[in-house]
Amino acid sequence: MSAAKHTPAPWHVGGRDACTIYDRYSQRLANSFEGVMVAQRSNVECEANARLIAAAPELLAELQLVYDRSYNPFEPDNQSEQYKRVGALIAKATGVSP
Repeated sequence: MSAAKHTPAPWHVGGRDACTIYDRYSQRLANSFEGVMVAQRSNVECEANARLIAAAPELLAELQLVYDRSYNPFEPDNQSEQYKRVGALIAKATGVSP
């Protein structure tokens, strides 16, 4: 795997509206509430989006571990459909093929 290009974890949710995502230094990364009037999203949905976004770096790291550990060079067909989907998700998140 290549080195991560995103802001390192941990990220956390905070702010007055509980929709802002911060890095470990409490610097703002994003706000899932911005544009809410245009998109017509509820506070509950924005808060849920913020929690998911904040968990993304750790989810990606765990997914990469599972992917790396599930590779078996001795098995003729180590490219199961699930293995391929996980690899595709990692590539989608990182912009780099696993």
